[in-house]
Amino acid sequence: AQAMLGDMYREGLGVARDLAEAAAWYRKAGEQGDAVAQENLGRMYREGRGVPRNETEAEKWLRKAAEQG
Repeated sequence: AQAMLGDMYREGLGVARDLAEAAAWYRKAGEQGDAVAQENLGRMYREGRGVPRNETEAEKWLRKAAEQG
């Protein structure tokens, strides 16, 4: 559900579009092991959307997702 909320805020579906809020929801889901949320958060860090551009953080989250298969 947390990753789905992230999607809603990222796309502005039923809520105001807010990339920072999307990243916060993805982080919560990612910390609990949700690989899709980890991938989405990694992409946001890589592109600097909703969070500061940070390749180290991007790699960390993308690696967590990748390690789950």
